[in-house]
Amino acid sequence: MSSSILRFGAFDVTSQVFASTRHAMAFVNLKPIAPLHVLVVPRLNRYRRLNDLPPDVLGDVFGLVQAVQRGVERAAACASSTISIQDGPDAGQTVDHLHVHIVPRRKGDFEPNDAIYPKLDEFGLKLRAAQLCGTIEDEARHPRKQEEMQKEAQWLAREHFADLQFTPQ
Repeated sequence: MSSSILRFGAFDVTSQVFASTRHAMAFVNLKPIAPLHVLVVPRLNRYRRLNDLPPDVLGDVFGLVQAVQRGVERAAACASSTISIQDGPDAGQTVDHLHVHIVPRRKGDFEPNDAIYPKLDEFGLKLRAAQLCGTIEDEARHPRKQEEMQKEAQWLAREHFADLQFTPQ
């Protein structure tokens, strides 16, 4: 990895990044709603909304989304994913940095199937609270330790993304 700090909004995610391109990066989640729930973001946090992305960044972000989806589905041994963007505060976006959720899915993992969306909203609200007061509180999901997230990111990079052109920088 480079010595520069990689940020998601105000959060330093440098050690959580497992794949990156010129304009995008993928990282493991502090409080995933399912195993291997990851995020893909533009490298520059000035891109707050989908329509802020210039064409070259848009293509790079979604090229990485596609590659990461394949990789996490392979890592999770599943064949489906939920891909979600909450684009703007009225849509539930709580970190002022465009981000794409990739959640590997299995039949029956959320009942009903669309129950995943309130979980994503809840995650966003907890993240907003963390930005304001420095902690994320949730009785059911505890923040993972930095070492655990770094280990997962290294495992994903080594075992599931080594064959892709997207490599950590």
